[in-house]
Amino acid sequence: MTEWVNMKWLMEQTGIKSHAAIKKRILEPHKDELCKFVRYPKKQGEPWQFSRVHMTDWLRNNVV
Repeated sequence: MTEWVNMKWLMEQTGIKSHAAIKKRILEPHKDELCKFVRYPKKQGEPWQFSRVHMTDWLRNNVV
């Protein structure tokens, strides 16, 4: 079972303190790769969701 975590978790993991900076530096440039384990919001106001295990592995293996 996948554990889904939120944007706050990702901010804590990366040390990046703004949603806009995370989107610009990680989520948008790597969307093709991340879409396998990131739930991108379909409309404004929907939450971002990340598979904790897969996102942790990706962050460990990629320089951001």
